[in-house]
Amino acid sequence: MYQEVGQLFSSCFNENLDYKHWKEFFLGSPFGSSVGVSGYVDGTLVGFYGLIPQRLMRQASKDLEYFLGVSLMIHPDHRGTAFFDLLEAAFATARRTSSLFILGFPNANSYLPLVRLLNWRLLLETEFFEIDILRPSSMVNSNNDVNTHLISIQNTSSQWGVPYQDEAYMKWRSYRNAYSIVPLVMGCDVVYKIIEPNTLDMMDVRIGATQEITLGSLLKLALQNNCDKIVLTGYHADILGVDKSFLKPRSEYRLRLCVFPIREMVPPIHLSLLMSDVF
Repeated sequence: MYQEVGQLFSSCFNENLDYKHWKEFFLGSPFGSSVGVSGYVDGTLVGFYGLIPQRLMRQASKDLEYFLGVSLMIHPDHRGTAFFDLLEAAFATARRTSSLFILGFPNANSYLPLVRLLNWRLLLETEFFEIDILRPSSMVNSNNDVNTHLISIQNTSSQWGVPYQDEAYMKWRSYRNAYSIVPLVMGCDVVYKIIEPNTLDMMDVRIGATQEITLGSLLKLALQNNCDKIVLTGYHADILGVDKSFLKPRSEYRLRLCVFPIREMVPPIHLSLLMSDVF
């Protein structure tokens, strides 16, 4: 399968498929076997969509099973009805399992067809920001400094999130870039990776109780990792109570988390970048 998928990947994105990435991420899920939904024309693979079994957890609740939809590809010469045929085949495959829904992060090309024509639902949309560690005073008013400026963090315990503390999950999501978990204060876990030099990429923030911390404690975390900037989503900035008007937009790229319900209502879901195959 890899050779066929690799050829299709090159045709769609003009770059080579990283076999190690594909093998470890697509085939290595700790929660079961992934499903590759394929479309052929005259014996040639022209469409592919991957469904990776995943779980969401919440304190004192049974885990929820779902599929992460990845690598939606249609050969440029066969776009049109092939897109819908492939997705309908994926939905039919998912309905034969115990998974409750499919989550995905569609790009700009597939987002509108999924939402408008195939009954996907947009759960949230967010952008990326930078915190400049070398200019922390730009984030507070003149009457405070970063070590006294309080940020109020929101309780996320009622939301369903990724099992970031599970050993098997941690190993799977760390094969390329290991992630770390640090408690900023009691009950507030920050999950991050160092993907680019000198940059702390915040993957997640999980909070068990509403409380307050100083902005300085967040900046200190970056400095302890020899980083001079923090990259985070607007979604996680809001959870931390950081005023986004003081932050520098990272790019024009917007992250969209969408869901296709299979058999029941979708519960409140907490965004983690660990959900995505990009990070």
